Amino acid sequence: MVSFFVTVVIFHEGNFSIKPLCFTTTEPVGRVILTASSRDLVEFSSVRLSCSVSSGSSVSFFWLNGSSEVTANLTMSLDACHIPSISMQLTIHHSESSVILFLCFNQLSVGPENTLLTKSPSQENYLEGSNIRLSCSAVSNPAALFYWLLNGSLLSDTGPEFRLINVQMSQSGNYSCQAFNNQTMIIQTSQPSFISVLSKFEEKDSDVECTETLSVSAVVQLTDGNANLTIVSVTRYDRGPYKCDAFNALSHGSSDPLLLSISFGPENTLLAKSPSQENYLEGSNIRLSCSAVSNPAALFYWLLNGSLLSDTGPEFRLINVQMSQSGNYSCQAFNNQTMIIQTSQPSFISVLSKFE
Repeated sequence: MVSFFVTVVIFHEGNFSIKPLCFTTTEPVGRVILTASSRDLVEFSSVRLSCSVSSGSSVSFFWLNGSSEVTANLTMSLDACHIPSISMQLTIHHSESSVILFLCFNQLSVGPENTLLTKSPSQENYLEGSNIRLSCSAVSNPAALFYWLLNGSLLSDTGPEFRLINVQMSQSGNYSCQAFNNQTMIIQTSQPSFISVLSKFEEKDSDVECTETLSVSAVVQLTDGNANLTIVSVTRYDRGPYKCDAFNALSHGSSDPLLLSISFGPENTLLAKSPSQENYLEGSNIRLSCSAVSNPAALFYWLLNGSLLSDTGPEFRLINVQMSQSGNYSCQAFNNQTMIIQTSQPSFISVLSKFE
C-alpha cells in the first residue's frame, strides 16, 4: 500500500477541512525466476522447484504439469515436487494480469528395462559357415551400454549388435546381453537365446534341417514333424543340392540350396600303357597311366611284380627301357577319406633286345 498526500490551496473564504487520502496500487509482476534443485533427474527421485518475482504485489502462483494442474497431494507437494514428467508450466496471477512460464527439464534417467535379445535369421539351428546377427535393445535414458555373454561368461564384444561370421560348431551355446545405465547404475540381463550350430557334412547319416513336405522312400526318414530329413546310408548320388520350403498360414519361404560332400571309392582302378603293345625293344619309352573313380581324388602308387616302387602319381614313365625292367606292372589307388585301397589288374611289359 502506498499513501499520497495532497496540498490544497484555498482561494476562497470559508470553513474547510482537509483529510488525508490513501491510494492502494497493485505493482505489475516483474521478471519471473523459476529454478530447480536439479535438471538432470533419476526416475523416482525428487526435485524442488522455486519460483520468485523480481517485483510485483498480490501475486499468486499456479502450477501445471503439461495441461493438468499440480495440486498438493500424497505424492506431490508444492514445497518439494516429485516430478514424474519432463516439463512444468507455472502460471503467475495477480489482480490485473498473468504471466505463463515454462520450465523444461533434461530427460529423466530411466532404466534399463525390457532388455531384449533378438537373432537374425531367427531359427533353431544354423549350419556351419552361416552368418548370425544378434541385436540387444532396452528402454533406457541415457542410452544403455551393451555387453555380451556366452554361457554366462562375459565376451570382449560391446555395443547393441553382435555378429557371428562363418559360425562354427564350437560357438554353439546360450547367448545373452547386458544393458547398463551409467546414471542409474542399473544392470539388466536379457533372457538367454540358444544357438545350435550343425555340421554341414557328415560321413554317414546326414540331417537336413527344415520345415517342408517331401515324399518318403525306403532310404529317407522324416521326423519331428518333417523338421528333420534323414538320408540313411548316403550314396554318391545323394549330394544334392537340397532345398526346402517352410510355410504357415501367413507366409512361406525357401531355404538356400545345400550340397553334401560325399566321399567314395576308389573304384574301377585301371592301368593303361602307351604305346599299347605286347613287346618293346630296349631303348623304347613307355608311358603308364592309372585312373580310378574316387572322391576325393585318389593318390596313386606303382608296383613291379608286387613290390612297391618309389614313384607316385597317376603317370609312370619308363625312359630308354631295358630288358631288366621287364615284369608285371600295376598301380594302387588310395582314398584318404574312405581309407580304401584298390589295386589294378597287372599289365606285363616284355622288353626285348634290339639285337635278337
